[in-house]
Amino acid sequence: VASVDQAGDLAKKLSDIGRVGLFPLLRDTHSGPDLCGLGIAWDGHSAYVPGSPSDTEHFQQLKPWLTSARSIKVAFDSKLLRRGLASCGLKLEGVEHDVLLAAYLADAAATHRTVDDLAFRRLGETLEPPTIEAPAPDTKDITPPEQVARALAARADACLRLTYGLEEELEEKELTHILRDLEIPLASVLTAMEECGIAIDVQALRELSHGMESEIEELASAIHTHAGG
Repeated sequence: VASVDQAGDLAKKLSDIGRVGLFPLLRDTHSGPDLCGLGIAWDGHSAYVPGSPSDTEHFQQLKPWLTSARSIKVAFDSKLLRRGLASCGLKLEGVEHDVLLAAYLADAAATHRTVDDLAFRRLGETLEPPTIEAPAPDTKDITPPEQVARALAARADACLRLTYGLEEELEEKELTHILRDLEIPLASVLTAMEECGIAIDVQALRELSHGMESEIEELASAIHTHAGG
């Protein structure tokens, strides 16, 4: 997607599609992940939407589709995607499937760190091109945009294809309702908690700390006494 108009046209097209895979390019910062690009895949097609928290024009064109609960979306890690979108002032609705959560429910003993891991294990594929990392702040990105686009699109498409097998497995194990009614909604709540933080009663914690210090001193003294010290 090379222009704002193209991003708007893409949003309209996606609104008429049944299920769409999403995979973000994220940059870690002290305040959380920043969204630096978005791979989108559907029905054998794909698109790449560039941007950043300081340049959200393309992402903003997707807002009507991203916030539509009627538009079905598949993400690898919906909580992380939501946090990335939040860095650009956007929300995400309509998540029907979270690949990372589904894989955990299907096999809690397995290690599921990346979509590449799952694609290799479940699809027997090595995703190409290799995973792209977002450039550090104030650093020029030397990765060709075409390579970034292909990498994100490949992973968005893998999310879609992984979904079908995982859905069947969860259905067989009668765990589908756990994913859709508990895990995915909970991921949304956790996102909000991470964004807003939790209020802490500093004075109460200080008093608790002082009380524990006194107890520790008393216990230490008792231990020394019993030990003959």
